[in-house]
Amino acid sequence: MLSMRNYYLKLSDTAWNRTRTAKYFLNLYNRATLRGAVEIAAQRERERLLSGFHDYCRIPVDVESIAKRRGICFGPMNIKANNEDANIIPMDNGALLQLNPDRTDFRKRLTIAHEIGHTLFYRGKEHQIGVLDKKEMQAEETICFMFARALLMPPEHIRQFIKKIPDGTPWEILTELERARQEFKVSLPVLIIRIDEIKVRSSFPCLFLYLRYRENRYTKSDPQLRVDICSSIGDLNHLRTWTNRSAKGLNFQSAELLFNSWKNTLVSHREPTGGRYTLNSEGRITRAKPEFIRWISEDINFSIMKNGRWRNELIPVHTASFLYVRKGWTEKQAYIISIIKRFD
Repeated sequence: MLSMRNYYLKLSDTAWNRTRTAKYFLNLYNRATLRGAVEIAAQRERERLLSGFHDYCRIPVDVESIAKRRGICFGPMNIKANNEDANIIPMDNGALLQLNPDRTDFRKRLTIAHEIGHTLFYRGKEHQIGVLDKKEMQAEETICFMFARALLMPPEHIRQFIKKIPDGTPWEILTELERARQEFKVSLPVLIIRIDEIKVRSSFPCLFLYLRYRENRYTKSDPQLRVDICSSIGDLNHLRTWTNRSAKGLNFQSAELLFNSWKNTLVSHREPTGGRYTLNSEGRITRAKPEFIRWISEDINFSIMKNGRWRNELIPVHTASFLYVRKGWTEKQAYIISIIKRFD
């Protein structure tokens, strides 16, 4: 079974190299790092669709055709009641994949790509690692999500996209992000993770943050607006904010104001219409339109690399934040995408 819980989980190569799952995957693709193994695995699966020597990977990637060539067939089972994204059943010559019909097309594509990743650990119906403990299962899940992002967003296409991100207004940057996510047919959070995975020099260094309202990951209490993803382009790799940090702890006042202003508009704790929101020049919530988008100057408590050590420091930056929500969503389903750049 697959749930959304780990969709945005990132994995460092050193953290999981000691698991049998990671070692199997490294040996399978003869690579020294999980990142390298994942990229070559995704490349080989895309190449299964090439019809000739001069053919080239088309975007969006035809993930359903890749799945079918791996012997995956799609079943009609309705698993909506289980609130899972998918169920996969290994068979002698492939697998039966049952998708939750209530998910978005973007989420289904990522789910299919993720399940293709799981088939890499099988020969027929036999799993090559065997009985898995929690740590091994977590390693496989994380590798499969890495693989899914790599499969749907080839590195050469991501590099081309990053080079197109303009040093312009927040609206121009957001428009380029939206265009890319439509081109790849993925969600914005998944695109933002992939940007961070492909290290490319850029004439416009900036950070992208993905924030949600949720409990502290470790204490399972204290619900706040927290960072789930921090992604950078250009020469801002020395500037980070770690996942699980609260917007309050970061002194990220504009993001907190945007979220709290939106919460005050809810009807019976649910979004009445759906849409994309931001703050106007007066600091009031409004529908996101070009004429309302502006950079906000504020000091954010980032972690900054100095003399080989991470230190917390208030950094003056320009920010712009956008809240995304669908009709009927609650405060725990909405999310914020923030664009952050250093002062010129």
